[in-house]
Amino acid sequence: MKAKEHLLQSFQRKVSSDKYESKMYADLSLLYCGYVRYMINLKLKSPLLNLRMSEASAKVKKLSVSEILQNYEHFDALITQIWGFLEHQYFCKNTRLFSNVIYLLLQDLVQIYKVFYMLVTQALERFSSLSHDEMRKCFVMYQNFCSLTEILSKKGPNILREFSFQLQMPDFYKPDPELVKTLKSCLDDRNSGKINQAAQKLHGGMNANQFNTQAVSKNQPVAHDDDDFNDNKFNFTGLEDSDSD
Repeated sequence: MKAKEHLLQSFQRKVSSDKYESKMYADLSLLYCGYVRYMINLKLKSPLLNLRMSEASAKVKKLSVSEILQNYEHFDALITQIWGFLEHQYFCKNTRLFSNVIYLLLQDLVQIYKVFYMLVTQALERFSSLSHDEMRKCFVMYQNFCSLTEILSKKGPNILREFSFQLQMPDFYKPDPELVKTLKSCLDDRNSGKINQAAQKLHGGMNANQFNTQAVSKNQPVAHDDDDFNDNKFNFTGLEDSDSD
């Protein structure tokens, strides 16, 4: 019996592993159900994610600044939930079901990114006419969009490669450090000349009709970065956090 003791220990470890997998399946299912619930409620409140890109662009142009910021808050919540699920991408790869969920979430994230781009462009095009509080919130939104751009442009191709997905990434925005400095200086000193300078920089760097067509880059760079999503330190905080600055 003593000689067979190692077999019993091995069996016990397998039971422990089964319990871990069962818990992960349950937790991931709850995460995805919560995400789907939030997405459905958002689509009932705001039509932006139900529209073609050309239709969404026209719709965004008609939104007030408060509506743009409200949509940003909802997108912020969706993005946070998606990243939370994608942290477990390697576990999800073990099953076809959760691999499909990863694909659907990445597809949603690409669509959210495109509409997010439109929201940011419209907010910053109106920057000179905003109140100081609205400027500050739009600046936070722009910074978070740049963070999303950086992470998605690196992690997106990695996921496509890891799962052998066929999904086209968008042409990613290239953040302009000078625009960030100019926007920040506008917040510190509401000088009309600086605000006009920011508007000129904006029109040179962002295109409100960027995603009106389905054109995408044919040669997407693949980032060889195998870090987990837990290592992403960008801050997708809500507007409430920016108010405490």
